[in-house]
Amino acid sequence: AAGLTVPSVHVEVDEVVSVLLNQDGGVESMEVKGELTLEVADAESGCVMVKVKRESDKQLQFRTHPNINKPRFNKQSVLSLKDPSKPFPAHVALNVLKWRFTSTDEADVPLMVSCWPSPGAGVLTVNMEYELQADVDLADVRIVIPIPGANTPVVENVEGAYNVNRHGDLEWTIDLIDQSNASGSMEFTIPYDGPS
Repeated sequence: AAGLTVPSVHVEVDEVVSVLLNQDGGVESMEVKGELTLEVADAESGCVMVKVKRESDKQLQFRTHPNINKPRFNKQSVLSLKDPSKPFPAHVALNVLKWRFTSTDEADVPLMVSCWPSPGAGVLTVNMEYELQADVDLADVRIVIPIPGANTPVVENVEGAYNVNRHGDLEWTIDLIDQSNASGSMEFTIPYDGPS
């Protein structure tokens, strides 16, 4: 989430990216959901207008709050009241804009994850790697790795943190991925009784 504060007005943007990748890094699905919340501190700021910069190359689907002037937003990318005689309420964080984007194109995915399993004698060693694909900052990153059967993974090396969730999946978490840590890795082992 990112926030911008101007005297008497607070704007917060929250966006969640969910991606399902296959073992080879191919994109099964990707969804981006975002919302913009506006809060005014006093009645004098209740008729504020907010100019929004929209990505022109993405097929984003936008929805505005019923009290927002939708034609003006569609033409000018400005969030303003439909009826100026009914200002935004003071001290209430109001969700005024939502957006959604879906894709299966690898070029749209900001973070690629690859998986490298290596079978050995009685154990499968798995090397995971992430790589930032765009000049963005990703906060609260969670990479969920399905673990077959009731096997408990033993993590040997990890950049970030990990835990095993209640479904038995391995969750790899990184607080922030940006240009300073654009790639990272994790290695874990699980019991394996297949051919070596």
